[in-house]
Order: sequence, then structure tokens, then C-alpha cells
Amino acid sequence: EIFNAGTALDVRDHSCYYSNELVSNNDFTDNTLNTIGTSTTTWTRYKAGTSSASISDGVATLSIDGSNSNVVIHQADIFESGKKYKISLVAKASANFSIIFRESQGALANNTPSTAIIATVPLTTEYQTFEYTFTATGDQGDIFIGRNAGDAAGANQTVTIDSVSVKKIQTTGYWRNEG
Repeated sequence: EIFNAGTALDVRDHSCYYSNELVSNNDFTDNTLNTIGTSTTTWTRYKAGTSSASISDGVATLSIDGSNSNVVIHQADIFESGKKYKISLVAKASANFSIIFRESQGALANNTPSTAIIATVPLTTEYQTFEYTFTATGDQGDIFIGRNAGDAAGANQTVTIDSVSVKKIQTTGYWRNEG
């Protein structure tokens, strides 16, 4: 056993260091939502058809048209290829529904972003906290949350995101009792 100030520490819970928060406005207290371009300090919305996204009253809302499920919120330059991250999300949907975390893999020849799935998040009608760890592989480092073209369309949905957290995991050279 390992002790700190007389308290036994569980190495499974205290063997890594988490960086500061990497996502700006992770609790959606700032209502800014860009509709074009990319940003490292605010969220940007990408959409197609009648799907939409908004930020207000401390939540991000994705209104998803079941016939065209392409709507995401995006923030640039979050990940560094080869580094490990912890992502957490607090969210719910108007009915059981999945949204997807993606990381950017860079742009294709036609300047369309290529993305890789980090996790499929199975939402219910109650707020839940979801946590994932992954190692970034992309060379662009952007995060996308929502539904992209090519995701299976379904019924119209409203997804409400209360918060998003992304922290880099450092597993060597640090020991902290705070987790």
C-alpha cells in the first residue's frame, strides 16, 4: 500500500494527473455560438437541412431533424496526436438517442473534415454523466459533438448538453491525491 499523510491511497484512482480544462466555455455559460469558421475559444455550429444548434441558459441544444441528422458543435485545436485524454459529458435527449464524439483527422482533398469516432454516447431522457478515455490519432486536434452526415437518421430529437470536459491525462512523473 502507498500512504500519503497517513491515508492509504488506491493506485488505480490516483496514478495520473489531469491537465487543466482544455475546452473553452465547457459549461455553456457564454451564449456565443459561431455559425461559420473555427475557433479555439468558442463553440462553432455545423449543420445541414433544418437541424440546428444553440447555446443559452447554460446548455447547448441540438435540434436534430430525423431526415437529415447532420448537426454538431465543434471546437478547434483541443487534441494533440499520440496524447491520452479524458472526456466527460453531461447530457440528455428528448427520447433515447445516441450522439457521437469525434476527433478531426485533418481535411480531405475537397477541404471536408475527416473525422474518427471517439465514442458513441447513448443518451436517455434524464441527464447522465458519460466518461471516456482515448488516445488522439488525428493531426488537426478538433472535437465534434453531435450527429454527422452519414450517421443513421431517425426520429426528430432534441439533445441538451449541460457540460463537456476534456483533460489531458499525464501518467508519468506525477502523483496527486486529488485524482
